Amino acid sequence: MADLKQTYGNFALRGEVVWKRNDSYAEDTSSNGNLYRRIRFGVKTEEGNIVGVEMFQTKFKDVTLRHTESGKRDKTVKYGEHTGKLPDGYEIFMPVNVGLEQDEKGKNIVKKLITYDAIEYINENIENGDAVFVTGGISRSSFEKDGQTQYNERFEIRNIFGSSSKPGDDDFTPQSTFDQTLIFTGVELNKNEGKLFVDGNVVVNKHGEWVPVRLYIDIEKNKKFAMNVKKNLKYGTVVKVKGFVHHTVTEVEVESDGDEWGEDPEPKASEKVDKSLEITKVEKPAKEDVGKFKAEDFVKKQQDDESNPFTDDNDGDGDDIWGSDPSGSSEGESDDDDPFAGLD
Repeated sequence: MADLKQTYGNFALRGEVVWKRNDSYAEDTSSNGNLYRRIRFGVKTEEGNIVGVEMFQTKFKDVTLRHTESGKRDKTVKYGEHTGKLPDGYEIFMPVNVGLEQDEKGKNIVKKLITYDAIEYINENIENGDAVFVTGGISRSSFEKDGQTQYNERFEIRNIFGSSSKPGDDDFTPQSTFDQTLIFTGVELNKNEGKLFVDGNVVVNKHGEWVPVRLYIDIEKNKKFAMNVKKNLKYGTVVKVKGFVHHTVTEVEVESDGDEWGEDPEPKASEKVDKSLEITKVEKPAKEDVGKFKAEDFVKKQQDDESNPFTDDNDGDGDDIWGSDPSGSSEGESDDDDPFAGLD
């Protein structure tokens, strides 16, 4: 059986802070007595598209430092000492870069904070309506509920910066993009929806535990790209895909049967979010990654995430058979013909 190495996903969002509510921030003690902080809010990149982002971190007694030249993580300091002068040649390991305050010239003041501190700082320095640029990692996990396997997909903040331009300004450009390395397992063509669904497995940790993912290609916009993926991408190939994050939000009315004290005259509404990831480009796989894994490599080793606090090579263009980068300007190829006529 082949050794499954962890694969990674990333996102980038430029938009407006929404959904920052009284319960967005929490500072509490876990069941095992550890202090933790958590924050959740949404980034509205355009009308109807809101991506929920979050951070969670336990408070540790020691803070890990990294040597700036060797890269070794061979020193720690006590929590509280990390905010003062650090030992010469050392910096905080994997800090969160936060730039939510500006100097007198309007330039972001960037702070490098450990995650536990960054959560509190972000909560104190963002409000609904603020324009932000957020990047981070896509974390996936699985857990059992009522005898069924459930899957989580979380967008975890690593960097956040304020923006001088705001939604509605002429110079404001929204962004909702992702990249994900996965192990390709197959496709399913749905002509009615105009989509080629792309299936794969994402290895979520160093132990080789994995979860399945499903993304899609718009076959009307990207005919040649979709046909190439369907015909030529081989099972078990390790590939990096890029595209757009679509978290389409609609308001749904919450039904109320009333009770002996009557019924609220104002209908209540909640947000329903349909989540999908649209692939616009596959980076051409390296020769050694083509067909690297077999079906037998994916014996069930999926992650039971009981501790999860949130369970509730070129840029290409439209003519590139490997798709176009979501940051590019090409719309790809489309015509009035059935894009997959004769290809079942």
